[in-house]
Amino acid sequence: MKNKTTILMIALLLAIALLAGVIGAVIALRLRTPAPEGTPDTKAASHQEEKAPEPEPLPEPEPEPEPIPEPEPIPEPEPVPEPEPEPAAKPMMDELSEMLTQELSGLDSKWAVYVEDMESGYTIRGEAGITCEDSMVSASIIKIFVMAALYDCIEQGEFSEEELYSDIYQMITISDNAATNRLVIRLGNGDPQTGMDRVTAYAQGIGCNATSMHRLMLEENGLQNYVSAVDCARLLRMIHEGTCVSETHSETMLSILKDQYYGDYIPKGPAEGTVIAHKGGDLIGYCHGDVGIVYSEAGPYIVCIICNEPVSYGACTAKIPELSILIDSYMSAR
Repeated sequence: MKNKTTILMIALLLAIALLAGVIGAVIALRLRTPAPEGTPDTKAASHQEEKAPEPEPLPEPEPEPEPIPEPEPIPEPEPVPEPEPEPAAKPMMDELSEMLTQELSGLDSKWAVYVEDMESGYTIRGEAGITCEDSMVSASIIKIFVMAALYDCIEQGEFSEEELYSDIYQMITISDNAATNRLVIRLGNGDPQTGMDRVTAYAQGIGCNATSMHRLMLEENGLQNYVSAVDCARLLRMIHEGTCVSETHSETMLSILKDQYYGDYIPKGPAEGTVIAHKGGDLIGYCHGDVGIVYSEAGPYIVCIICNEPVSYGACTAKIPELSILIDSYMSAR
């Protein structure tokens, strides 16, 4: 029994020894075998840090998109302007226009009648055989353009007003033909044609393109001097507004026109005592007329009445004051 126990003990010890040898061999084998790639040795990992992977490069920043411009605001529609009220004088002058048409219808002579309300700017025309823009034989009406051309030269220092004023005053107030011719020759520095050309150039330079001078007063050379009703109205308006040559010279010219001696035409219309700045003209067989500014109580107005190629001298010269009376009856009631 004792021997059997001993044998079992020895066998157990041998088995233990054999198991220990096997375990040692396995451990030695593992120590000699390298660790798989990418798997750090456990012991080595305890003594050194794992190397961090290099960071990937940051991506290039994308360019910022261009800002989208804000849309321009849609402009608000402009308000439709309310129609301006008609001038107070319009209904009255429309009726006058009809009356002038009736008065001039059937006349054999050429007639141009131009009326302008200087406060409202409203105008009417009466025409027979010609228009208010057309050139018409002027007779002495051309003298208002001679006066303006002379004052233009005075303004430029070419002449002194003192040396010319007396002839200018006589030329307008009593329609002195000799004084007119002296002034035109003076304007031409001794040459009548040059003087007449300067009158024409001045008139056309201010927009009076139907106006021209071709002969001295009472000179018989087969030519005539010309104006139009619209041209005369333009010059009178400039004088009234102080824009003809200069304000000072406009005042002087207006004062001279107010001193007009003859009153057979336009002055027959307005009430006695009404101030009128005007210039008439008569050339038997060719022209009769009057152009001026009437300073009525209802406000100033321009009236230009010119008759050419009159069939009857008496009928023509009687018609002009009749038209003046008709026109003032309406213009004074504005």
